[in-house]
Amino acid sequence: FSIWSKCKECDNLLYQYIPKTFTDKQPLSITGFDGQVHGLYSAANLKTFLDNYLKTKDINYTTTDKYKRDFLSFIDSIKYNKDLQKQLKFNEALQKISQELSTTDTAAFERMLLKSLKATTESEISFLSKGDDFENIRDKQMAENLKWLLKYKFPNEKIIVWAHNGHILKHPELIKSSYIIRKNMGSYLAVDQQLNKQSYFLGFNSRLGTSGRITIDKKFAVELPVKNSFESWIPETVPYAFVDFKQFRKESPSGKKYFLMKGVYHITDSASWTDVYDGIFYIRDMYPCTPRGMKRNTD
Repeated sequence: FSIWSKCKECDNLLYQYIPKTFTDKQPLSITGFDGQVHGLYSAANLKTFLDNYLKTKDINYTTTDKYKRDFLSFIDSIKYNKDLQKQLKFNEALQKISQELSTTDTAAFERMLLKSLKATTESEISFLSKGDDFENIRDKQMAENLKWLLKYKFPNEKIIVWAHNGHILKHPELIKSSYIIRKNMGSYLAVDQQLNKQSYFLGFNSRLGTSGRITIDKKFAVELPVKNSFESWIPETVPYAFVDFKQFRKESPSGKKYFLMKGVYHITDSASWTDVYDGIFYIRDMYPCTPRGMKRNTD
């Protein structure tokens, strides 16, 4: 995902630390769980990979002109093409393919890939049709993809999931906010009691600074902490802190309270934050990514 792979602050992690483990007895593996189609590898291989798979399954639809026109030719542009009719035809093609596929190998990687593509195009269709569930569709599929990785690909491994607070948090219904808090990936995962018990939902939080995205030039000031908020409880001299909400819940099961914190974005909200996250990593001074090859502005 280019917003991280092109971020200078991620250089050590992505290009030194992780590659160095490849020579160890326990190398780190990197995998994606978002359905968005990104990167040079997908552009070069996705179309051929799926075409070969479907042809080995003797799918009649693969012999039609519609398959070439509505499915194969559109895979490369699914995320960027804003033509609603083409998105609808691509979704229809995926439905026809799904109807012909056997029900015996539903756990295969290729089947999950097709499901992810369907969720992606349905999300785009919702967005282009001015629907209100396009983000929910994406998050639900992200949760399904992650469950598949946990069950079939890495059943005995410890997994670190790297995503925005808005995807990670659980129980969005416990957040009082002026903006819409959708049902997200974390909430879909948390309903699985065993998975919720085995997981630790960690959020990130900051006191001040700036925020932004590497693909956007404009930067934004982090909202200053308000009186009697989580951020104001931490001394200004402390640059980093970790607060274990999961342990707090064990020691104070009746201590559920709403309090103020910047827990989703850099905006203060009232929520039962000790139930929304299992812990918070506090960063006093927030700053956005620096494009690789450039120096960070510390002013």
